[in-house]
Amino acid sequence: MGSSKVDQAIAAGQVPAGITAAYLKQSRDEGSIIAISFVFALTFLVVVSRCVSRLFVVKFFGYDDALAVVGLVRIPTVSFQQASNRRLGAAHCFCGPMYYPHQDWLRSPL
Repeated sequence: MGSSKVDQAIAAGQVPAGITAAYLKQSRDEGSIIAISFVFALTFLVVVSRCVSRLFVVKFFGYDDALAVVGLVRIPTVSFQQASNRRLGAAHCFCGPMYYPHQDWLRSPL
């Protein structure tokens, strides 16, 4: 999962001193996946509660309710795609000291 890029960066001397390969290869995605799942579950409960109250208490199901259901159907696609992308290493952020593959652009004047 990107370990070859980490090894290449270390071999090329592009990683700051004190940053180890083990640190760069660590996965920090578990918290993101838990947060994505929690937000989806909370959204699901809110939309289902809204639909139940609108159907059985108010006895009217409007366009806004239908749009909430459409959004609820769309959320799992986006949520689980984000979670799977995090597991595959896409959109991965190294939290901690910033690592840029090409740091020359930082030194050049604008």
